[in-house]
Amino acid sequence: EIFRTLAERDPPKRRVRELWVIAGRRSGKDSIASVIAGYAAALADCALRPGERALVMFVACDRDQARIVLNYTRAYFEEIPMLAAMVRRRTRDGLELNNGVDVAVTTNSFRAVRGRAILVAILDEVAFYADETSSHPDVETYRAVLPGLATLPGAMLIGISSPDRKSGLLYEKCRKHFGREDDDVLVIKAPSTTLNPTLDKQIIADALVADPEAARAEWLGEFRDDIAGFVDRAVVDAAVVPDCRELPFMEGLYYRAFTDPSGG
Repeated sequence: EIFRTLAERDPPKRRVRELWVIAGRRSGKDSIASVIAGYAAALADCALRPGERALVMFVACDRDQARIVLNYTRAYFEEIPMLAAMVRRRTRDGLELNNGVDVAVTTNSFRAVRGRAILVAILDEVAFYADETSSHPDVETYRAVLPGLATLPGAMLIGISSPDRKSGLLYEKCRKHFGREDDDVLVIKAPSTTLNPTLDKQIIADALVADPEAARAEWLGEFRDDIAGFVDRAVVDAAVVPDCRELPFMEGLYYRAFTDPSGG
């Protein structure tokens, strides 16, 4: 019953390939992602080529933010004796374990995440990725990570974020997979207080009065309507024929096209 309130579907029959958690601030997204990362890193049994190491990677808007989840995970390998014995070397950006797994922060760039065998990739606050060299840094990073996940059985991608505008990778994952009976992709969507009942509800109530649109995104886990693109997404969707790449030319109509080269 609780699961259906979060996902609007029954639980998947096996561990999913992708988990997307759309939830408000202070809901515990980082804490739970760190548990999955620590579990995967400690129990990994990866058959890799000599010299190759599997990677549990944390990507966020910047390296300092990515270290939030890293620090949670690092604490397990410092405070639990059984896990502490697995640490071969500590680095500024993570850990090297004696089972062939590295736990590390990675720069938010589609170039930086290439070339590694990835066991778990955690994309933290993915709705807020920004890169002056890319118009869609969230999509580019996601595409660059996927091949790294392909070689390790049970590899998993976790996207966690508070929602923002109705565009980008997180919104598309929600639109395509939320509530769908899919055993490969699971989308969880919930207000902060549903996942973390200890929060002070008065703080959230005051925020909703002060700025309803921002507070619904920050605390209720709802995508924003007030910072949409030039044309509202619903208007664009109403004018699109789904799964159609091309329409035939029709006599009697005027056709116009426009391109904006500033996006690269």
